[in-house]
Amino acid sequence: MNHLANLLSSAGSDTIVFKNDIGPHQAGKKVSIVGQVSTVIQRFTRKNKPFQIATVSLMDGTIDVFVWEDKMEATKGLWEEGKLVAVAGTIRVRDDEISMSCQDAEEYSPEIIEKAASTNSNEANETSVIESSQPETNGTGTPQPDIKPPTENGVNGSNGNGGSGGAPSSAHSKLAVPQRLNLRIVESDSVADDQLMLDDIKRLLLEFVGKDEVSLEIAAQGQVFRLV
Repeated sequence: MNHLANLLSSAGSDTIVFKNDIGPHQAGKKVSIVGQVSTVIQRFTRKNKPFQIATVSLMDGTIDVFVWEDKMEATKGLWEEGKLVAVAGTIRVRDDEISMSCQDAEEYSPEIIEKAASTNSNEANETSVIESSQPETNGTGTPQPDIKPPTENGVNGSNGNGGSGGAPSSAHSKLAVPQRLNLRIVESDSVADDQLMLDDIKRLLLEFVGKDEVSLEIAAQGQVFRLV
């Protein structure tokens, strides 16, 4: 896990960061990965056309990304050792070896992605509030509120004197907000132990899926890096 200090700070739920999440059954399918360029090899096809093979390190392994001639110019300067990259492409399987054909790629910018994720989260919360507060009809044209006011002084929706008028309680407008589980792993001197811990956390999160958000952070080299 020595390279984790230079890897992801955040990645979307549809982005692959573990090699184990890529299998032969995905052959021909388009996926998105985020990792670190470890090596780059320049090659030529039988027709003497140039292409590159960039080995990208993920959290638990590596994958070779083939960058064909038509994509080399668009991604020029991107395939340098140590760079974090976000790659979209199709999975290739040949002789049980899994690789990827690059269709699009860019340098991975954690700050921009984290900001976009925060914006999307806020928009989703606003939409949830609006939808939850929409009235429904019971077939007679009478609106039926989706959320009932809290009970005050033993009378549901009353003002304490048996009446139902007056301004609604501030508690009335509060909706249930999903909780967030924050997990932080401190990098140790054992790469193998750190990898096992990451695998265990991944299995637990996949086994116990809920509605609450999960934040996974790794403390390494005096810094904290957010993975999810």
